[in-house]
Amino acid sequence: MIARCFAAALLLTVSGLDSAEGQDRATLRPRMDAARSLPSLPAHAEPFEFTLPRPPADRTRVADLAAGLHDPRTRNACLAGLMRLDLPTLRRSASGLPADRLKQLLEDPATGGDAADACGFLFGLADAKAGPGVLSGAILARAKRGDDATGCVMGLLLCGGEPAVAWLEKLCVRPRCPIGFTLSALTAADVAARDRDFNLKADRLARFATALLASDVAAEAAIDRLAGWRAWGQASAVLTAAASSDDPDALRRRSLQLAAARFALDCAADPNAGTHGRMCRGWLAETAATDADLIHRAKRIAGR
Repeated sequence: MIARCFAAALLLTVSGLDSAEGQDRATLRPRMDAARSLPSLPAHAEPFEFTLPRPPADRTRVADLAAGLHDPRTRNACLAGLMRLDLPTLRRSASGLPADRLKQLLEDPATGGDAADACGFLFGLADAKAGPGVLSGAILARAKRGDDATGCVMGLLLCGGEPAVAWLEKLCVRPRCPIGFTLSALTAADVAARDRDFNLKADRLARFATALLASDVAAEAAIDRLAGWRAWGQASAVLTAAASSDDPDALRRRSLQLAAARFALDCAADPNAGTHGRMCRGWLAETAATDADLIHRAKRIAGR
């Protein structure tokens, strides 16, 4: 069922994706004064850190926050309160999330970019059965408009599992897929990699990021994610990408090489990296002899 939903969504025209170059998170206003008094955010709320308004002080239960979604005056604040709850709490109370209202807000252009995107995340919890079909369509629509899709992608990963990762991978490796959309998918994958409650295997997420090494515009970001996940098993692919890049943009190609060198430095320094650590140490030694500036700059950026 999930695979059919994804296949149907892929048949939608995605040629319009290349017009979606920018990503805008300006719909919900930042509330920097609230940051000092609120507890640390769960991983899924971090992409909204600077755009979430102050949650209502008198509503802490899912049922009360969900009720506030029906009132335009309290909608965004209650949405922020729901996003700040940890994933286990949201899962336990998923039946209390108003799926119909979340879908309405997700698809209504008047809702606003970030608010609608957050609704996508919550919809993946509220209706796991309909989630893959609704969210895959919403993701494509948001990408075409140039809206950030991180929340919708997180919701899709929650209800779609590994088939959702495969669908995103096919979409992101398309030559004309906009970089903003790819970065949204990488950010959502990073959240899933750090939060085990997403129930996604680390090696599958690592393979997703590794597939993006073939993209001139996304390869550097993919390497940085792999290093952050300590996915040393992808060392060979990372080093090969740096050596074989034929990106016509010389500055971007150099940035890719620097990212690979930083990855190699971290991998080489990890005593648990095993054979991958030895591979990276060998690569660093060889590269230092042929391109000393690259290793020097990588060490300086890494603070070594």
